[in-house]
Amino acid sequence: MGVVEKTNYHLCTEGSEDEYFNGDCLHRLSISWKAVAKKLSDGIKPRVVRERFDIYHLISTSVSIDPFKAMNLIESISRENGRV
Repeated sequence: MGVVEKTNYHLCTEGSEDEYFNGDCLHRLSISWKAVAKKLSDGIKPRVVRERFDIYHLISTSVSIDPFKAMNLIESISRENGRV
């Protein structure tokens, strides 16, 4: 889980120094990570997020998530990590 602390979006150009995936991922946005799994297998499965919080993986780059659903997810992750 991450929080966009400030908006400093950057679209890098294909072939530039900060472009890593052959033009497939050119968007850059700074995120302050709050909860990160050490291994991918330790993360919350997308199915669980969809079933418990009614939130699903976003495909579009500009989609809003219901703030109440997001807060439920954040509070649950915080409780499980001993932060609440």
